Amino acid sequence: ELEDLDFQNALADKAAPADIAKRLVPGYRVLLRVSDGRNLWVRFDWPVRLGRSVDSHFPIDHPAVSREHALVVDDAQGLRLVARAPARLDGTKVCGSVRLPPTAILELAGVSLRVDVAADALHVEQAGGHGLLVARGSSVMTTLAGHVLPITLACSDAGEISALPNNRTRHGDRLLQEPLLLLVGDTLRSGDLTFDVVETFGLAKKPT
Repeated sequence: ELEDLDFQNALADKAAPADIAKRLVPGYRVLLRVSDGRNLWVRFDWPVRLGRSVDSHFPIDHPAVSREHALVVDDAQGLRLVARAPARLDGTKVCGSVRLPPTAILELAGVSLRVDVAADALHVEQAGGHGLLVARGSSVMTTLAGHVLPITLACSDAGEISALPNNRTRHGDRLLQEPLLLLVGDTLRSGDLTFDVVETFGLAKKPT
């Protein structure tokens, strides 16, 4: 049981209640392998669970990390971190819940994560290129994503994730001219970077 009633109320007011948030909605997660060595999960649903469990939205493989160590919730006032086990934010112990600043170092049982918050997205990254980008609306735009994901993604009500034209994203040798439903096996390009779609939930594989 969480003792933070404000957090519980915020969850209850969300468009996706707790029972839906715990469900793997088809297409709400896609894994991109970036040519600079990063593996980047992209999500469109809240709250975000951080922990050792394989069901976490950002799994952390460390024996001292709890199965569900912390949550991040998006409410009317912004993003809030809720610690369910020992955690520190920029060196300060977190008791219960706290608002996330624009940039912070989050420590979960000694595991350090860089956290960036913007109007359109949350970005969490662990050393080694393991990252998570969570949209705070229907699309990942460029406020935060410009240096994390220089392509624009949108999610439909059915949970299908598409890449949107933005004058720099290419699919194959052609500039993207219309929304492209992402399938496993697709490759997108932006500048010198390529983004391979290596895993999705609920979407078909690209025909061979």
